[in-house]
Amino acid sequence: MLNNDPNTVYWKKSGKIFAYNKHSQKLTLSNQQIDRNFTKSVENGMNTSAHTRDSLYSMLGDAYNLYLRNNQSGEQIQLTYDGKENASYCNKGATNVIKAGNANGMWWNHVYIYCMYDDSEVGNLYLINALSKNRPTLKTKKMPLPNEKNVRQYKLFWCNADTKKWGILPINGFQDAVININYKVQNQSILFTRRNRGVDTLELCRLNLLTGKETMLIREVVKPHLNLTFSDYKVVQNTGDIIWWSERSGKRELLFIR
Repeated sequence: MLNNDPNTVYWKKSGKIFAYNKHSQKLTLSNQQIDRNFTKSVENGMNTSAHTRDSLYSMLGDAYNLYLRNNQSGEQIQLTYDGKENASYCNKGATNVIKAGNANGMWWNHVYIYCMYDDSEVGNLYLINALSKNRPTLKTKKMPLPNEKNVRQYKLFWCNADTKKWGILPINGFQDAVININYKVQNQSILFTRRNRGVDTLELCRLNLLTGKETMLIREVVKPHLNLTFSDYKVVQNTGDIIWWSERSGKRELLFIR
């Protein structure tokens, strides 16, 4: 709440501040100056180090795959076997030597997650630089073209080192889904959205980090397609409540999710 006004909700997007009045149901641009503490992010609790904060476990990697090491017992387990070029669990510069620093994910307590972008089946796009020195040069990158069958696949790898359970979580929901993960942890969970390839359906889901189980919170269906510029959500500090941008009724609305 800002200025002791419970009837106005402020929304910050792309550097602009919007004000929504619940009585008039109008959304307008606002010149209101908002203190940074009012919009600051909640600490996410994620650790990008190869080691857990208590140093009990380490996530190691070779060129493509992951290995879990218990630093107390010295036990080392290979977790993945399907890593490959353009579908790796490790950094691009990783070598075949198994070591800390190659793995590309994050720890939360003793839970490790990594969202892999699998471009292994995506076709190549070729860019020619005709203005380079001496002779033209060629640059190759992965990029799907309209109506092509093979597009990027999102694979969320999850490992609970305490329970010795791991694997790819079935969170995609749609064929060729686009996944966007919010790594800020609240109540032992993180939020993520998934969107279908037709860009007319968007779902907000919660992932329990301890169990790897997901729960869908809300589904937005807008024909012929979603407004990707404004489709978004915000998490209310302290309470964990969610404000969801919706156009399902044909007009812009803000939905409150507890």
